[in-house]
Amino acid sequence: MITSLKTGAVDAIAVWEPFPSVATTQVPGSSIVLHGAGPCASCYDVPLFVTSKKVIGDKKALVEKFWAAHAEAMQYTRKNLDEAAEITMRYVEGIELDAVKVSLKKDAESMDPRLSKAFAEGLKSKAIPFLVGLGRIKDLDPAPFVNYDFQKAAIRSHPQFFADLKPIEARYQLD
Repeated sequence: MITSLKTGAVDAIAVWEPFPSVATTQVPGSSIVLHGAGPCASCYDVPLFVTSKKVIGDKKALVEKFWAAHAEAMQYTRKNLDEAAEITMRYVEGIELDAVKVSLKKDAESMDPRLSKAFAEGLKSKAIPFLVGLGRIKDLDPAPFVNYDFQKAAIRSHPQFFADLKPIEARYQLD
Protein backbone atom coordinates (compact mmCIF):
# COMPACT_ATOMS: atom_id res chain seq x y z
CA MET A 1 0.00 0.00 0.00
CA ILE A 2 2.81 2.39 0.80
CA THR A 3 4.33 1.75 -2.63
CA SER A 4 0.94 2.49 -4.23
CA LEU A 5 0.75 5.75 -2.28
CA LYS A 6 4.31 6.64 -3.22
CA THR A 7 3.73 6.00 -6.95
CA GLY A 8 0.40 7.81 -7.00
CA ALA A 9 -1.59 4.66 -7.82
CA VAL A 10 -3.85 5.48 -4.85
CA ASP A 11 -4.67 8.72 -3.08
CA ALA A 12 -5.08 7.27 0.40
CA ILE A 13 -4.48 4.09 2.38
CA ALA A 14 -6.10 2.64 5.50
CA VAL A 15 -3.53 0.87 7.67
CA TRP A 16 -2.54 0.36 11.30
CA GLU A 17 0.65 1.40 13.06
CA PRO A 18 3.49 1.40 12.29
CA PHE A 19 2.47 1.71 8.62
CA PRO A 20 0.98 5.23 8.77
CA SER A 21 4.26 6.36 10.31
CA VAL A 22 6.19 4.49 7.62
CA ALA A 23 4.13 6.26 4.96
CA THR A 24 4.77 9.71 6.43
CA THR A 25 8.51 9.06 6.53
CA GLN A 26 8.76 7.45 3.07
CA VAL A 27 6.19 9.34 1.00
CA PRO A 28 6.99 13.06 0.68
CA GLY A 29 3.97 15.26 1.35
CA SER A 30 1.89 12.51 2.95
CA SER A 31 0.13 13.06 6.23
CA ILE A 32 -2.17 11.16 8.57
CA VAL A 33 -5.73 12.42 8.27
CA LEU A 34 -7.36 10.13 10.84
CA HIS A 35 -5.72 8.18 13.67
CA GLY A 36 -7.23 5.78 16.16
CA ALA A 37 -10.80 5.52 14.92
CA GLY A 38 -10.79 1.74 14.68
CA PRO A 39 -13.43 0.20 12.44
CA CYS A 40 -15.64 3.27 12.79
CA ALA A 41 -15.43 6.62 14.50
CA SER A 42 -18.06 5.68 17.09
CA CYS A 43 -16.70 2.21 17.90
CA TYR A 44 -14.86 1.09 20.99
CA ASP A 45 -11.99 -0.97 19.67
CA VAL A 46 -9.48 -2.33 22.19
CA PRO A 47 -6.96 -5.16 22.13
CA LEU A 48 -7.83 -8.04 24.42
CA PHE A 49 -6.28 -11.12 25.94
CA VAL A 50 -8.68 -14.03 25.86
CA THR A 51 -8.38 -17.43 27.49
CA SER A 52 -10.68 -20.16 28.75
CA LYS A 53 -12.14 -20.59 32.23
CA LYS A 54 -10.19 -23.86 32.39
CA VAL A 55 -6.85 -22.07 31.90
CA ILE A 56 -7.86 -19.45 34.45
CA GLY A 57 -8.72 -22.20 36.92
CA ASP A 58 -5.76 -24.48 36.19
CA LYS A 59 -3.02 -21.93 35.57
CA LYS A 60 -3.99 -18.88 37.60
CA ALA A 61 -0.39 -18.16 38.70
CA LEU A 62 0.84 -18.34 35.10
CA VAL A 63 -1.87 -15.95 33.88
CA GLU A 64 -0.95 -13.56 36.71
CA LYS A 65 2.74 -13.71 35.66
CA PHE A 66 1.75 -13.11 32.04
CA TRP A 67 -0.33 -10.07 32.99
CA ALA A 68 2.51 -8.62 35.09
CA ALA A 69 5.03 -9.28 32.30
CA HIS A 70 2.76 -7.50 29.83
CA ALA A 71 2.50 -4.49 32.17
CA GLU A 72 6.28 -4.45 32.60
CA ALA A 73 6.83 -4.61 28.84
CA MET A 74 4.42 -1.74 28.21
CA GLN A 75 6.13 0.38 30.85
CA TYR A 76 9.55 -0.43 29.42
CA THR A 77 8.33 0.64 26.00
CA ARG A 78 6.81 3.87 27.38
CA LYS A 79 10.07 4.75 29.11
CA ASN A 80 12.46 3.60 26.35
CA LEU A 81 10.76 4.45 23.07
CA ASP A 82 13.93 4.65 20.98
CA GLU A 83 15.34 1.40 22.33
CA ALA A 84 11.96 -0.30 21.90
CA ALA A 85 11.98 0.84 18.27
CA GLU A 86 15.40 -0.73 17.78
CA ILE A 87 14.18 -3.98 19.36
CA THR A 88 11.12 -3.94 17.09
CA MET A 89 13.41 -3.71 14.08
CA ARG A 90 14.72 -7.21 14.90
CA TYR A 91 11.25 -8.68 14.35
CA VAL A 92 9.56 -6.51 11.74
CA GLU A 93 11.06 -6.45 8.27
CA GLY A 94 10.75 -3.74 5.67
CA ILE A 95 10.28 -0.81 8.02
CA GLU A 96 12.73 1.98 8.69
CA LEU A 97 13.83 2.71 12.25
CA ASP A 98 12.66 6.34 12.06
CA ALA A 99 9.14 5.21 11.14
CA VAL A 100 8.99 2.82 14.10
CA LYS A 101 10.20 5.58 16.43
CA VAL A 102 7.49 7.94 15.13
CA SER A 103 4.88 5.20 15.54
CA LEU A 104 5.84 4.37 19.13
CA LYS A 105 5.99 8.02 20.18
CA LYS A 106 2.54 8.60 18.69
CA ASP A 107 1.06 5.65 20.57
CA ALA A 108 2.97 6.04 23.87
CA GLU A 109 -0.07 7.39 25.74
CA SER A 110 -2.14 4.37 24.76
CA MET A 111 0.45 1.97 26.18
CA ASP A 112 -1.51 1.62 29.40
CA PRO A 113 -2.53 -1.96 30.14
CA ARG A 114 -5.07 -1.06 32.81
CA LEU A 115 -8.74 -1.70 32.29
CA SER A 116 -11.35 0.30 34.16
CA LYS A 117 -15.11 0.51 34.47
CA ALA A 118 -14.95 2.52 31.25
CA PHE A 119 -13.83 -0.64 29.46
CA ALA A 120 -17.10 -2.56 29.94
CA GLU A 121 -19.10 0.66 29.42
CA GLY A 122 -17.32 1.22 26.11
CA LEU A 123 -18.04 -2.33 25.00
CA LYS A 124 -21.74 -1.96 25.93
CA SER A 125 -22.25 1.46 24.41
CA LYS A 126 -20.09 1.22 21.28
CA ALA A 127 -18.57 -2.13 20.28
CA ILE A 128 -21.62 -4.35 20.97
CA PRO A 129 -24.10 -2.03 19.16
CA PHE A 130 -21.68 -1.83 16.21
CA LEU A 131 -21.48 -5.63 15.97
CA VAL A 132 -25.27 -5.95 16.36
CA GLY A 133 -25.69 -3.40 13.56
CA LEU A 134 -23.49 -5.50 11.31
CA GLY A 135 -25.54 -8.58 12.11
CA ARG A 136 -22.49 -10.32 13.62
CA ILE A 137 -24.16 -10.88 17.00
CA LYS A 138 -27.70 -10.56 18.36
CA ASP A 139 -26.77 -8.91 21.65
CA LEU A 140 -24.30 -9.51 24.44
CA ASP A 141 -23.67 -8.30 27.96
CA PRO A 142 -19.86 -8.32 28.19
CA ALA A 143 -19.76 -7.98 32.00
CA PRO A 144 -19.73 -11.73 32.82
CA PHE A 145 -16.80 -12.22 30.46
CA VAL A 146 -14.51 -9.47 31.75
CA ASN A 147 -12.13 -10.53 34.51
CA TYR A 148 -10.23 -7.78 36.30
CA ASP A 149 -8.66 -10.11 38.87
CA PHE A 150 -5.35 -10.53 37.05
CA GLN A 151 -4.93 -6.80 36.57
CA LYS A 152 -5.67 -6.20 40.25
CA ALA A 153 -3.12 -8.88 41.21
CA ALA A 154 -0.48 -7.31 38.95
CA ILE A 155 -1.08 -3.84 40.39
CA ARG A 156 -0.85 -5.20 43.96
CA SER A 157 2.29 -7.27 43.36
CA HIS A 158 4.08 -4.92 40.94
CA PRO A 159 2.90 -1.33 41.51
CA GLN A 160 6.15 -0.06 40.00
CA PHE A 161 4.94 -1.07 36.51
CA PHE A 162 2.07 1.41 36.80
CA ALA A 163 3.74 4.23 38.76
CA ASP A 164 4.39 6.38 35.69
CA LEU A 165 0.75 6.33 34.54
CA LYS A 166 -1.84 9.01 35.21
CA PRO A 167 -4.46 7.95 37.76
CA ILE A 168 -7.69 6.56 36.37
CA GLU A 169 -10.60 8.96 36.90
CA ALA A 170 -12.38 8.17 40.17
CA ARG A 171 -15.68 7.33 38.46
CA TYR A 172 -13.96 4.65 36.38
CA GLN A 173 -11.80 3.08 39.09
CA LEU A 174 -12.44 -0.54 39.90
CA ASP A 175 -13.77 -1.43 43.33
